[in-house]
Amino acid sequence: MFHEWIEEELARIEKKDLIEPEYEMDPKTDHPLGEMSEKLKKLFTLWRKTGQATREAKKAATSALVKIMRELPEEPSNTELDEAEKRAQQVESSIRLAKERENLMRQVFWFSLRDEFPGADGESLTVCKGFKVAMSQAVGLIISVKL
Repeated sequence: MFHEWIEEELARIEKKDLIEPEYEMDPKTDHPLGEMSEKLKKLFTLWRKTGQATREAKKAATSALVKIMRELPEEPSNTELDEAEKRAQQVESSIRLAKERENLMRQVFWFSLRDEFPGADGESLTVCKGFKVAMSQAVGLIISVKL
């Protein structure tokens, strides 16, 4: 089950394994709210690791699909084509699963962040270097310009 996988993965993450946000807080547009809890730092790290896993799955899938195509004879039979299609679908399924896991972890992280910083409900939150959390006015400005 997915929640068990999350619990197991979070338990494996040690302080030395944490992946820190890359964004540098902008004092002009970002208003500090505090620092993430240790659990939230681990959730952020797990989200980032699932993103890395998705990229790795895509690379592996590309190689696997090329291999499938190369292994086909010049004039494949229907059976060989069916088998190649079945293998390609398995590869595509692994990518889809990795993407879904990454998307779910992104949602879990942002939901948990809002839960940990309830005073910022409805505001644009951002995560910054040092695991700092801030309300960002820049996001609102960008969104309003795009609308």
